[in-house]
Amino acid sequence: VWGYFSIGANGGIHEFADSQFGHVFASGPTREHARKALQIALKNISVVGEIRNPTEYLVELAETEEFKNNSIDTAWLDKLIAEKTIKMKCNANDMIFYAACLRAHLQVKEQQRKILDGIKKGHMPLQNSLKILQSFQVELAHDFTKYNFHVSRTAQDAFALTIGETMLEARFREQPDGSLYVKCGDAVAQISGVEEPLCLRLRVDGQATMTFPRIRDPSELRSDFNGKLVRYLHADGADIKEGEPFAELEAMKMIMSLRSGVSGKIHHTLGAGAIVAAGDLLATLDLADPSKVQTVKPFSGAFQLSSKSGQNAGAQKVLDSLPPPPTMNGMLRALLRGFCASPELSKLGGVGIVQQIFRGHEDGAAEDRGMEVALDTTCELLGVFLENERFFASLVGGDETQTIQRFQGTPEELLSKILAHTGLRESLHIVSSLLRSLSSNFALEGAISALPMDLVAKLTELRALPDAGGYGQVKLLAQQLLTQMNKPLGMRREDLRDTLLKSTRKDLLALANSHDAERRMYFGLDLISSLFSDEDQSVRSKAVEVYILRTYRGYTVQDVETVDAKDVVDKTPAAQLHLTWTFAPPGVQQKTQKGYAIVLPDMSAYESLVESWKIPAAPEITEIHILVAKVPSTSRKNSDESRVALCSAVSRTAEVISATAPLLDAKGCIAVNVLLTHADHVPSYLHFHRASGWKEIPEYRNMRSTLPSLIELPQIQTEFTVSPLEHGRIFAMDFGVSKDKKTEVVFARGASHVVMGLDTFASSISSSLLTSCDFIERAMLDPVLENRHPAAQIFLHSLPPIPDTTQRDFKYLQVLFGSAVQQLMAESGSRVLKLRIAKIEVKVWVATSPPTALRLMAESSMGWEAVAFQETLDTLTGSPISFKNVETQEECSGVEMLRQPVETQRSSKRTIARRAGSTYIYDFPALLRISLTKLWMKSCDKVPVKLVVARELVLQAGELVEQEQLGNNRVGMVVWQCTLRTPEYPEGREIILIGNDVTVKAGSFGVEESDVFHKASELARKKGIPRVYIACNSGARIGGVEELKSVVQVEWVD
Repeated sequence: VWGYFSIGANGGIHEFADSQFGHVFASGPTREHARKALQIALKNISVVGEIRNPTEYLVELAETEEFKNNSIDTAWLDKLIAEKTIKMKCNANDMIFYAACLRAHLQVKEQQRKILDGIKKGHMPLQNSLKILQSFQVELAHDFTKYNFHVSRTAQDAFALTIGETMLEARFREQPDGSLYVKCGDAVAQISGVEEPLCLRLRVDGQATMTFPRIRDPSELRSDFNGKLVRYLHADGADIKEGEPFAELEAMKMIMSLRSGVSGKIHHTLGAGAIVAAGDLLATLDLADPSKVQTVKPFSGAFQLSSKSGQNAGAQKVLDSLPPPPTMNGMLRALLRGFCASPELSKLGGVGIVQQIFRGHEDGAAEDRGMEVALDTTCELLGVFLENERFFASLVGGDETQTIQRFQGTPEELLSKILAHTGLRESLHIVSSLLRSLSSNFALEGAISALPMDLVAKLTELRALPDAGGYGQVKLLAQQLLTQMNKPLGMRREDLRDTLLKSTRKDLLALANSHDAERRMYFGLDLISSLFSDEDQSVRSKAVEVYILRTYRGYTVQDVETVDAKDVVDKTPAAQLHLTWTFAPPGVQQKTQKGYAIVLPDMSAYESLVESWKIPAAPEITEIHILVAKVPSTSRKNSDESRVALCSAVSRTAEVISATAPLLDAKGCIAVNVLLTHADHVPSYLHFHRASGWKEIPEYRNMRSTLPSLIELPQIQTEFTVSPLEHGRIFAMDFGVSKDKKTEVVFARGASHVVMGLDTFASSISSSLLTSCDFIERAMLDPVLENRHPAAQIFLHSLPPIPDTTQRDFKYLQVLFGSAVQQLMAESGSRVLKLRIAKIEVKVWVATSPPTALRLMAESSMGWEAVAFQETLDTLTGSPISFKNVETQEECSGVEMLRQPVETQRSSKRTIARRAGSTYIYDFPALLRISLTKLWMKSCDKVPVKLVVARELVLQAGELVEQEQLGNNRVGMVVWQCTLRTPEYPEGREIILIGNDVTVKAGSFGVEESDVFHKASELARKKGIPRVYIACNSGARIGGVEELKSVVQVEWVD
């Protein structure tokens, strides 16, 4: 095989070459040998450039029977071209996908070029210009079908393309010749192409070419190529038929006719002799019958690529050198750099991805690995954040307009930083969630004794960021984490032992009740329990006493005594220590209960305990703690081994409790709490109650013994069947299903021993609510909740009384709580909606004598307006039995307070609305409040209460009357008369808000809906106030009004 080409020294076509710029010849012993050699040669020729060439067409042409038999002539070729019998062998969907990738890449390159040109001229890019670099639409047309791809740029070299019900992820690398290597799954291809005036011309692997025409108006007649207009074949205003020639163009010494695609009346736009380019308008048509024009229909459904993987070895080799597909960490890196999340994870958002990463530490057997991953992830992502924001943080304080002038790098480097900075809001959420999760999952539980030095360096740099510019929250969180880890709370076990040795018994109460940030983890129960097996009896005794005092923080604890009675000690030879005390729950002063703890050296002492256990003489012992100082250790690397060992220990413990049940009943005991101290990881906490038949309560496992009552979990269990999702020492995440099976709720409940002053109350509550949102987000990832859409509720119990407060501060605390909730809605309102949080409760104690319990509550159905209730407590258990509204003085029972908010009942309807691609209409008043809160926070520091007052109006007897339907409406049109307080109208302005409820009769529009809409519109005109209509309906319900049939002149078929 040999050939020659009219190519200049620069590799381009010679300027004097004609349309046949290359010739290829083949020879062989027979025509068939020569033909096959010619085909192989043509398949390996790659001609890239603006000039079109028929290389792949010639390959198929040489495969025809006529060519093989040498029975060919020019008429044969003309016939093949006219009949289009030679077609390229390629999968249409594959070509469409590659065309979308190419067009997306070209679109990004062009947008980057425009922005870089502006930066070089000193112009900062506009926000809308930057958005095109992150997410945009790509449109293609093929075979009268329009393919609309939504493109998300997930990395510098990756796109996620969504069309119909399908999402495809593509990675690419651009080559020096402008071609792209593209990989999607196992398929790899090299693609190249060019945007022409009339189409996108795509070539794949140098073997298949396809054009994708631009969608254009059929009434416009345009040129298909460059040339000179010789003449029009019809007079201006004449009628022409579909397929009839309308003009002649001269190109490359040839006269070619152009034909009309439709029939109509022609109107010339140019004169004879005009030079035209491809795509230029030559004439327009008044269509004879617009209805006969073939329309382009949008693609819907699933988009399937061919199962055959690409065979381009060169492309595969290049793409194999790319980094592997992004992990969760990689996705967060991309988000921090201003790219988009993959559509599959976009619902989670950056914070949700963080919580998925932190779920890895929950398996106790893999705790070391989980901690290591969490630390490495946090360190890496903080580095990415600082790399992007270091420069912009340096501009805060007056130099924000000097971005281009102050930057020392290239325009390309500045563009990448600007792109990352546009996502600062999302980046701050990600970094804040990382820091909160690291603190709540590891630092507070004592799993980290010291932070890695590189992480400390990054936290120190975060701490040095300016307060302005939006960095205030991450700066504070970094400071708090450094304080937790660099102060005594990170001391090792030996340091704690030395402290206890030096302490007197008088010091133990203060140490156990320490609640400031510098000391609370240092005396955590997990760390203290490790000293129960210490060789020094003094250390053991003090450690157990501190353990008991710390367990009952918030309670009134008195008379802690070591039992020395000879009959108790001698008759229970397996025990190392006996301890008794009296206690009263928070808020209870008159009646006390008796507690008793026994320390066992290991589980081998169980047998002796069953045979001879002498409980100290006392009228009644309410709670007993069995503290096992050492449980056999297992390999932390083998999760199965650890799980089996734990199950065995729990089973043996349950047998002991069952065997000693008569003794427990005789003493009037109602609860036994067992601590199993593991040498290799955090201890296990088991709960056995008389009410459960002395069987373990799995819902309470690994909670501190007092936590269930502090977070009021038993009260929840009266109305719900509860399944644990995640339990910590001071918090619990549970999934509850109501007894009637109609309501599903995720409960996020926790207790705090940190003292809050009036000056820090709002900020402390805000921080705790954000942490609770993190826990809920992580809980929503649990497989138990897959395909479920439960509502969520938050309950926080702050035990230390608020210093210097009296009953006169009830309403002030209500206002502070309201401002914290408002701040949450302003900063994370969309997240609250996504998590379906229906109710927030905070229980605090006012420093009266005795302390008074105050419950602060806000519900979404009530517009997140804060309400305060003074609690009346049971004199023995301290559980609330009634509540009095601080403002109205109305009283309600505990059962009424447990009533599920309307928001929970609406969760199923909200799910229906979201599946319809809409928003539930009853969410809009809350959305208005969130938006108005943001406006007020931008304009001033003080946000008024009751920003939105929405009074629902219902049509009764032909008139609108005020009535709260609370989502129980049967008409798909909802009306509110709203008063909105804005910075421009602080006294409030009225509007009529009307909206379709898409959950009622599929959102259709019937006579009842029309009547409601008419009356509401009439009311707005009468009052002279704006009418706002939120439209989301599926159209009219036709055929429902029989009385119209006799009026309308229609020949009814049925």
